[in-house]
Amino acid sequence: MIRDFLQQLLGARASHSNEYIYRTRLPSELDGACFDATIEVHGQLDHQQPAQEAQVYRKLESHARVVSSKLSVLDLDRAAAEITIELNRESVVAMPDLHVRLDRVRARVSAGASAMETARSLQEAVQKTTLARMEYREQARRLGFLRDHFLASPPMARMWWVGEDPSRLADLAAMSTSGKADPFETAVRLLEEAADAGSARNEAAAIIEAFVRGLTPEARKYLISQLAQVFTNYERPELAERLLSTARLNGAS
Repeated sequence: MIRDFLQQLLGARASHSNEYIYRTRLPSELDGACFDATIEVHGQLDHQQPAQEAQVYRKLESHARVVSSKLSVLDLDRAAAEITIELNRESVVAMPDLHVRLDRVRARVSAGASAMETARSLQEAVQKTTLARMEYREQARRLGFLRDHFLASPPMARMWWVGEDPSRLADLAAMSTSGKADPFETAVRLLEEAADAGSARNEAAAIIEAFVRGLTPEARKYLISQLAQVFTNYERPELAERLLSTARLNGAS
């Protein structure tokens, strides 16, 4: 008997479930490109409370915006599916504060031509940037290999230069007997000097760091204030401000 009563109750609820349709614009992951959304709601709202339907809509729209703002207008099927899943979560369809429980919600989304064109333009720009980054990274790797293996010494540099074009051998002999500075020795020396300068800078930074770490908090605060003044005197107030801001964040001032 109880089972029959529950079936009758559920059947009565389903038979009285009404459909409500809301249309709205939802943000996408890209500013300026929006989804045109239709949210279909099946449930029984209390017509004696006119504000109830508006409150339900606002809650659904709020949840839909959170999901849509992470998605692209170029992926409409995924957007519709993820928004629909979110709007049918138990914590969403159960609205005890409004004395409502929705039966089901469905989201349909589309996007205007301008929004999709904006998204495509961004996608192409991102792809070009990614490709350029990969090309520069590969070029740096190739040049690094060239530096480490062929420009590490004047003899290897000469062999690499001749290997690129064997007919250059006569030009190499002419360079060697011209009495002028050997271009390969000059090139290798310049590369070595650049590497040595970088190592020296790193070593100097390590020494300064060790010195600062060994100071008492009061001495460190005084040193930082003095360095900030030096930066300012050298017309670099932005570095002074960065130094002081970092010190404040780290509790050094």
